[in-house]
Amino acid sequence: MRKKLLFLFLIIFSSLFVQGQGLRKSFSNLQEALAEPQNAYKLKLGHQHLTELSPDIGKLVNLEELDLNNNDLKTLPKEIGNLKHLKKLNVFKNKLDSIPIEIGNLDSLHELILSSNRLHWIPHEIGNLKTLKLLSLKYNRLDSLPSEIGDLAKLEELDIMYNNLIRLPPHIGRLSHLELCHMEENQLSSLPPEIGGWVNIRFLYIGKNSMDKLPDEIGLLTTLVELDIAHTGILLQIPSSISRLHKLETLYIDKYTSLPTNSNIINPRLQVIVRQ
Repeated sequence: MRKKLLFLFLIIFSSLFVQGQGLRKSFSNLQEALAEPQNAYKLKLGHQHLTELSPDIGKLVNLEELDLNNNDLKTLPKEIGNLKHLKKLNVFKNKLDSIPIEIGNLDSLHELILSSNRLHWIPHEIGNLKTLKLLSLKYNRLDSLPSEIGDLAKLEELDIMYNNLIRLPPHIGRLSHLELCHMEENQLSSLPPEIGGWVNIRFLYIGKNSMDKLPDEIGLLTTLVELDIAHTGILLQIPSSISRLHKLETLYIDKYTSLPTNSNIINPRLQVIVRQ
């Protein structure tokens, strides 16, 4: 009898829980999601030849994941800023030339993928994304980054490779949780000394830029495991402070790279790989 009562109690409790929480559903059609706006938590609209996204997207107030990859979107509606619970936004491989300032309202966002678009600038409001852990801006047309990028206090991965960046804002050194950074294939002439604030960086890829020296502060990045400076600049000067990188296991250079004489004390397990 006890078992039957317990079983009945569990059924009633589960039913009440579901009613209270609603049904978490995944959709691949916006109109179907709008028919159950409270239940839509994931919306997959990738590879659907979309040229615009309806402002009605802002009605999906419980949405946590929005995938718009491989479409033909040129912009996003400002109503996207209503998605206060959104954690993942993927707009990979579209035709975006701008993003709305309302992107800064997505204060629950963990992952933002804007790679392979036509972006020339990023709004200052991106600095409001205090919970962001991953930001991908690779393969765009950016020639600068807003200083507010340094306000992304939880950022762990930053990919800005294949742009037209000439310099990085000094505030980027505030990214103390950063573990991985790709900045290859830009036009960077130098790195700000403030990168010494990247106290958790493990993987740093600088190759294929136009630098003539690296800042002494690179020696402060003592958590580095992998560093790529191949083709960073023909006359690249590498500071002797690189000898402090005792955890460095892989260093990519090119045939023109001249390492400091004390670099042999970095790490006995260090592999130096010459890229062609």
